[in-house]
Amino acid sequence: MTRALLIALLMPLASNFSSCAATEKEPEPISLIRSGSLAVAMHGVARVALHPRGRLVRIEEGKDADSLRMSVDSAVTEHFRDYGYVIVGPDRADVLVAYAVGVTGQLDDAALERAFGVAAGMDLGDGVQRGALVMTIVNRRTGLSRWRASASAPAENLPVAERDSAIQGAVAELLRGLPKIPR
Repeated sequence: MTRALLIALLMPLASNFSSCAATEKEPEPISLIRSGSLAVAMHGVARVALHPRGRLVRIEEGKDADSLRMSVDSAVTEHFRDYGYVIVGPDRADVLVAYAVGVTGQLDDAALERAFGVAAGMDLGDGVQRGALVMTIVNRRTGLSRWRASASAPAENLPVAERDSAIQGAVAELLRGLPKIPR
């Protein structure tokens, strides 16, 4: 998809903050784009690994990129593990999970589209700074992408605990439809 088409698709989804009774504001919902059925992409898959070279993090200067990477790694592996998948090393996995996480201006749609084949619609031209998480599931043997998705939402300077909770929510939204493996 082209960037213009993605922006056109996301524009109706992106709403401004709405006011509550006093001055409290509800956060804008996460905008999502998926390449197809996650259930179909995961058919026959039991073993999952994080991609050894496919975990890109871009954040503000002076922020801890390693901490953010560990938060996303943890959220992704916990989600797959909760659904019955076995987390293994990359050489034993059926699929590899790659991701990119960043903030507008540091990880733009063009770079995401080149790297992952899907953009997050981060630059909507409305002046709201957005964070994005793009994920792709790759067949380890062929190197071909089986499924891709992206999520974007307003980015704020959150304390680590709130950031980790937001990451877990974004990962859960991206991986909605993940089939459970019977134990």
